[in-house]
Parts: sequence; C-alpha cells; structure tokens
Amino acid sequence: MAITPRPRQRTVHDVLLALGLLLLDAGFVLFAVFTLLFRSWGSRYDPERPGPPPMDWAPVLTFGAITAGILLLAFALWRGGWSWAPGSQFAAALLLAFLTVHGATEEWARSHPAPPPAAPVEGRCVCTSGGGPCECPGG
Repeated sequence: MAITPRPRQRTVHDVLLALGLLLLDAGFVLFAVFTLLFRSWGSRYDPERPGPPPMDWAPVLTFGAITAGILLLAFALWRGGWSWAPGSQFAAALLLAFLTVHGATEEWARSHPAPPPAAPVEGRCVCTSGGGPCECPGG
C-alpha cells in the first residue's frame, strides 16, 4: 500500500500574501484618490456655467476598473488553490464596489438636482361681492 504525501500546508504564505495584496489594493485606491483630488483643483479657476454641473465619470470609472482588477486577481487566486488570499480580495472588491456605486449615486444626485417645489396654492377664497355668495374658481 502506497502512502501519498499530504499536500504542503501554505497557510502562513497564504495569510502573508493576503495581507500584502490588501496593502497593494489600499495603495492603488489611495493613489487614485490623491490623483482625483488634485484633478479637481484646476476646475476652481474655470468660469462657472449656469445650471447644475455635469456628472463626473472619472472617479466612477477609475474605482470600477480597480474593482474589476481586484476581482480578476481574486478569481485567479481562487482557481490557484489559495484559501485566504482570494477571500480577502473578494471582500476588498465588495467594499470597493459598494463605495463606487455609492459615489456614483451621489455624483448623479449632484448633477441632477430636484426641481424647486411649486408655489403653495391658497385654499381660501376672498369674496369681493359685498356679502353675497362667493364664487371661487376652485369650488
């Protein structure tokens, strides 16, 4: 009877890889935030247009691309037999996807403001008939 050796445990390497990849993900996100913050400085000197500002798609597309890259890496690690690293990448991608969708909805709400409320309608009628029956247009 041949005894097959157990596969080598690589839990320590897996956890270290997961932590390293999370730090790399955080670095990408911080670089994107830093770059996008400096990008908006130049727009302060542009003349203001009337009406609401147009929707800024750059942050949505940037963080969406980073999220897609993290998901691809997580899937590749999962197919490679790692256990901790893909889980951390899936969690990071889920968090980043949530923040991306939240930022997109906030940006959309900023560029599409609600119309101003209509003027209130008076419910009372002022009679000028000298004491006779009052005829109001609304009833």
